[in-house]
This record gives sequence, C-alpha cells and structure tokens, in this order.
Amino acid sequence: MARVHAEAISRPQPLVRCSQRSLAYAVGYAVNLILMPFKAYLSEPLPWTLAPEVPKYQDGSFEAFSNASFASFDWTYNNRTLPDEETVIHRDESANTYLLREVLTLPAHGSDRCVDYMSNFPAAIHYSRGVSAFVCAFVAANTSTRLQMAFCTWLVPRSDGTSYHAYHGVQLLESRLLSWMKFGCRCGLSIFNGKWIWRDFYRHYGPLFHNLRTIGLGNVIHHTYVVDLGDPTWLILSHPFVSLVMVVDCFVNVGYSGAAGNRTSQFNNLWEFCIGCLYGSRTVRQKA
Repeated sequence: MARVHAEAISRPQPLVRCSQRSLAYAVGYAVNLILMPFKAYLSEPLPWTLAPEVPKYQDGSFEAFSNASFASFDWTYNNRTLPDEETVIHRDESANTYLLREVLTLPAHGSDRCVDYMSNFPAAIHYSRGVSAFVCAFVAANTSTRLQMAFCTWLVPRSDGTSYHAYHGVQLLESRLLSWMKFGCRCGLSIFNGKWIWRDFYRHYGPLFHNLRTIGLGNVIHHTYVVDLGDPTWLILSHPFVSLVMVVDCFVNVGYSGAAGNRTSQFNNLWEFCIGCLYGSRTVRQKA
C-alpha cells in the first residue's frame, strides 16, 4: 500500500537583530568596565610622568621638614601666581601637588566659637588635632595679633583687611616602583574584565540569535525578533577577585582619595568637581 504523508510546510526564517539603543548602551557598559581601573589616573600621575619634588631640609626633624614644605608651597602658590578668585583649586602634575584656596572673612576682634568658622577652611576634614588647635587660636585672635603669628597653615591677608586667603597644599610622595606596580595591576584587571565580559555574558548571544532563527519561540511564527542586550556590570562587580582588587586599590591610594575629596569640596570649578566625583565613583559597588 502506498504511504501518504503531508508535505512539510516550509517555514520562513525570521530576521533577528539587536536593538540599536541597547547596542549603544552595551558598548558603553563594556568600555566603562574595561577602563574602570584606569579611572584612577583622573587624579593620579602616570608612572612615566611621576617626578615628585621632595622639599630639601638639613636635618631629619619633622619641624625642619614642615618649614621646608611651607617655604616650597608659599613660593609656588601665592596671590601673585594664582588668579584672584574666591575659590581656587589647582593641580601640578609634574610635582604631584594639589592646592585648594578659600576666602575667609573672620571677626576683627576674634571669636571663641571656632566651630562656626572651621568648616570654611579648605580641606578642614583632614586637619590633625594640632592644626585644628592652631586654627581655633587664629580665629580667637584679633586682627593685629593674627599678623604677628608664625604659622604653617598658610593664611594670607587680603587687601581689604577683613578677609584672608586660606591655602591648603599637599604633595603626594610616591615611588616609581609602586606607581608601576599599580599600573601593571590595573592593566591586568582591565584585561580580566574584558575577558570575563565576553566569556560569561556577550558570547552567549550568538547561540541565542541562532536558535531564534532556526527554532523561534513556540509555534507562533514571528517575522522579526529584536534582542535587547543587557548590562554586565553586576556580573563583573560581584566577582570576588574584582571586588578584592578594587578594595585593595582604594586602600593603597587613600591619599589620592583625599585629594579627590578636596576637589568635590568646592563648586567654583565644576570641571575639577566632576573629576573628583569620577575618581570617587571607583568605590561604588553595584548590588545585584
């Protein structure tokens, strides 16, 4: 007996494509994760540009070091070398120094309420107990006494006689060996991130596209499939190795974190403010 069977119905192969918007976002996510370790160089010097100038002093006492540091900063940063603005933030990449200057108006006869003025001093959050005591003594003194005080906190009277330029300068001393070691670790982390993104995330879109073309979704015939690419940030930042390296990186570079905090403590220079925020964004961890 002849066998009869139904003729197979040819099924048109659907078109499978990526959402253009999600593709643009996916490229941005991948680039951000790969370059994430190098965000540090928004505030840190590159190893081949690192040339810190250590202030020279005759003996090894801390007082001599403080005096030499103040003399070096005062010679480089003053009312003649900086623009006449209320707030100035300056970075010298060649010497790896940072400067923050604020304009302070203090009572002519002094004040015992130091807390009312302390927060107006530049980088006050980093002051030691000794510097805080000096600032309180300076605020409590009258105008004539302030001009006779010997100090290293770097206050310069303005021409109006009622306000002062308060300077805060810091030089971050770092060896070339440590700088190159950090650069090598960051390069390794960047390569690891790129490999991990491809292996555990984007590579699996290939089989998905193939299955949608050949199998589809159920018995319903679709002519076009639009695939939205996801965000792999959670996958990378939740990896124990990446988290450990980033935590160690932040602890090793706590001095630069303080400099970035100084940048975000002022709003006159929005570019410096944004750079400080971007440096601090390295410490933000996304929760899956």
